[in-house]
Amino acid sequence: MSSRFKTIFPRTRLAADTRRPEWWCLPAVLVAEILLFLPALLREGLIRAPLPKMSEATSMIYPWHLFCRDEVLAGRWPFWNPFSLAGTPIVADPQAQTFYPTHVLWLVLPPEFAFKLSLLLHILIGTWLMYRLVRSLGATRFGASTSALVFGLHGQMIAFVYFGWIHMIAPMSLAPGVIWLICRALKDPRRWPGGAIAGAGAL
Repeated sequence: MSSRFKTIFPRTRLAADTRRPEWWCLPAVLVAEILLFLPALLREGLIRAPLPKMSEATSMIYPWHLFCRDEVLAGRWPFWNPFSLAGTPIVADPQAQTFYPTHVLWLVLPPEFAFKLSLLLHILIGTWLMYRLVRSLGATRFGASTSALVFGLHGQMIAFVYFGWIHMIAPMSLAPGVIWLICRALKDPRRWPGGAIAGAGAL
């Protein structure tokens, strides 16, 4: 391994800071994020952004997800949306995220709660992935938790949550995981499959 490569990806012993009482840092960050979102999560209905452009999630994205839910519960594949224009292939619209994994929540929870819960889950997933990424680069638990908190609650992420743009939040929250897996692959050739999958997923 070249010295330049070692400088970029130092082989840091992550266990070096286990003597310090920092195990609580990441759980504290996750609990703080849950508490911040709890009032909106428990409130009935959706919070609609005041500006027309910014409220398209509740006037367009939410109805799309609701349509997909109804189609699946009716035993049909949600391929075609007859209620938009003269009919549109909803499965071909990336903003609809027709087969996105968190849509399973819509099948077992009330739609409004499922919509809001999916936003919170992506915040938590992005926070945890950023923690793992920064830890893999040699940061302490406290430092990684701080980075995770800043990422999970940074301005653009919170704005997208307010607007309800789950199709924008999803790739943002998964981005640290993609970078983390690629970094792992660059450090250890045996982990190249994971890095390749992450790179393909990012594309």
